Amino acid sequence: MGSLGGGKIREWGVWVKGKSGNGVSMPGIPSGAAAGLLFPAQIRIEGSVKRLPEEESERYFQSRPKSSQIGAVVSRQSSVIPDREFLRQRNAELEQRYRETAVPKPQYWGGYILEPEVVEFWQGQTNRLHDRIVFRRLRDRSAPLGAMTHRGHGDWVFERFSP
Repeated sequence: MGSLGGGKIREWGVWVKGKSGNGVSMPGIPSGAAAGLLFPAQIRIEGSVKRLPEEESERYFQSRPKSSQIGAVVSRQSSVIPDREFLRQRNAELEQRYRETAVPKPQYWGGYILEPEVVEFWQGQTNRLHDRIVFRRLRDRSAPLGAMTHRGHGDWVFERFSP
């Protein structure tokens, strides 16, 4: 799992560790998806993926709070660890080491841009008749729309899906 950041109307930044499951698989794939929980709602984004330049990853890493930078170094995301104390101890060591100096961005840490083609919003309901609104980018803006497809902003259309 990566974290979403830098959400713009045209793209989403996804920040991952290079040796995590996502970090290992992302360089070889042209498309991807991201999901987020905004309880009781969810969002799912699908689209094309491309690696951010190293300078941009460095800039974003350095903009994060120092505690988050240290956490990124401490955690070898998705690797097996002996216990929670292992993380606490390593975190304390690095807090001491970087008390007066900048935390260097790990080589394995970087960002990708997810350019959305489909965005789905899901809102849970107690009666299981959940709301699902799906936005998708039209490649051919002159193509006729179905009776239940609505024009959105720019090259986007939206539809309500059955749960």
